[in-house]
Amino acid sequence: MPRTAADIAEMLQAQCLGSPSREITDVVTLANARPDSLTFYKDKKSLKGVESCQEGTILIASSWAEELQKRNSDCTWILVADPQSAFLEVIPEFVSVPDRSTIGISPTANIADSSSIGLETNIHAGATIEDDVVIGERCEISAGVVIGRGTIIGDDCLIYPNVVIYPGMEIQNRVTLHANCVIGADGFGYQQKDGRHAKIPHYGNVVLEDDVEVGACSTIDRGFLDSTRIGTGSKIDNQVMVAHNCQLGPHNILVSQVGFAGSVTTGAYVICAGQVGVADHVHIADEAVVGAKAGVHKDLSGGETYLGAPAIPESEAIRQVMAARKLPEMRSQLKHLEKQLQKMQQRLDNDQTQKPAA
Repeated sequence: MPRTAADIAEMLQAQCLGSPSREITDVVTLANARPDSLTFYKDKKSLKGVESCQEGTILIASSWAEELQKRNSDCTWILVADPQSAFLEVIPEFVSVPDRSTIGISPTANIADSSSIGLETNIHAGATIEDDVVIGERCEISAGVVIGRGTIIGDDCLIYPNVVIYPGMEIQNRVTLHANCVIGADGFGYQQKDGRHAKIPHYGNVVLEDDVEVGACSTIDRGFLDSTRIGTGSKIDNQVMVAHNCQLGPHNILVSQVGFAGSVTTGAYVICAGQVGVADHVHIADEAVVGAKAGVHKDLSGGETYLGAPAIPESEAIRQVMAARKLPEMRSQLKHLEKQLQKMQQRLDNDQTQKPAA
């Protein structure tokens, strides 16, 4: 249903600059903005997009209004405190989300008699639920999911196709598990015995606390004797590996292809960018940010950003990079100095040879 810029401004309790009667029929990214669309300006990186944007309606932070109007006076601006949050709030006005269907339990699902299924939970075709599993209310168990015996799952969980949950796991409320992730595989532990790698059995489990999300094809291993634990609100991207005995604090973010070795611990609000590798028994403190492809081999203090392998504070890493860029110039200077030194040494030797004997 079309809206006007004035409608959106009223919904957000925001100020509208430009044409309040401008019609809006769709929400789009800044790069695809049209005269009849609504988009948002997030940060300075989007500045070129604003300059090239056709006239339309754009959500912006109040502090940027004067500068952006100078760059593009044809648009209608809606001034808000947080453009991205406001945009997310408006999207449902233009994009319809289908209501959750109620299919109940598929006749082709394999469910043990001793398991308990909560009200309004859907069990799709081909799912396997073993003995003594407890599943809460309003959960979605997709096709091909396997839930091992004795696992407990809370309310409002969303489990996508082909997820495998090993026996004895604990999945709390509002957890999302994306396709093909594995929860509770054995930890990768072996000991040398008689010239062979003898497997160390793992008897612990995995606990995913409330509001955790685990991406597609990620793996979280069970603990040796205790639990591997992922803290409340933590978000794990696709193809991430969390090894046995790890203890992640609340609201961590692990981006694609991060790898945590055994017994890593983290504080709250830790961020690890893509392909970060963390060695075993390392602790990463609250609000630390580890940049892409960094290698973490020792404990990291909180509240700092780290780069490189081995990971070091960002300021130090930048100094090293700047110094490295000067290496070709420094090499040339060193060669020049070496030649000068050779000439000086040659002159000194000549002077010594020509000096008359006493």
